[in-house]
Amino acid sequence: MMSPDPTLLSPRRRSTQPPESGRLAVALLAALFLAVFLPSTHAAERLDIDLLLQPLVQEHQAPAMRLPDQQGNEIDLQALRGRVVVLNFWATWCAPCRREMPALERAWQRLQPHGVQLLAVATQDDPQMLARFLERNPVTFPVLLDESGEAAQAWPFSGIPATFVIDGEGRVVYRALGEREWDSEPVLGRILGLRQSPETD
Repeated sequence: MMSPDPTLLSPRRRSTQPPESGRLAVALLAALFLAVFLPSTHAAERLDIDLLLQPLVQEHQAPAMRLPDQQGNEIDLQALRGRVVVLNFWATWCAPCRREMPALERAWQRLQPHGVQLLAVATQDDPQMLARFLERNPVTFPVLLDESGEAAQAWPFSGIPATFVIDGEGRVVYRALGEREWDSEPVLGRILGLRQSPETD
């Protein structure tokens, strides 16, 4: 009796590799996915940062502002021409303002070495309450006093906190209405991107 051919009894092993046409189709699908979804991802990231720091469609020169700090030293905004300035309007009676102070301090520690100036304007605030708050929550950037709120009226906002970013030419280029994480990388990157020269590094 003849033995059966073992090749007829053994199951044929299937190739784990797709045919050439299948590999080509997979590659085309992958390329299509990258072409469609990657740009939309970048657009979404830009939309996110635009919501955090709103670019002003019509850039305008920053209003003149000269205010004293807590020690009585007057700071003139126009004297800072040539530097990027982050100008924050706040008050101790404003809860979101108080919450974002630590983030502003952390941002200041990152921005100061690059020549960026951060100013916080305490508007319509009580000097004694301000002093007590800053004693408990010290910051190292200048805090200016606008007791009457007159200086704030020259800027386009109706509630605080409100923050403006001014470029080296004195133009207001970004605005943020409401509380922000000022030490986040996207926000810091956008601010530092306004520097005119690497010499300020």
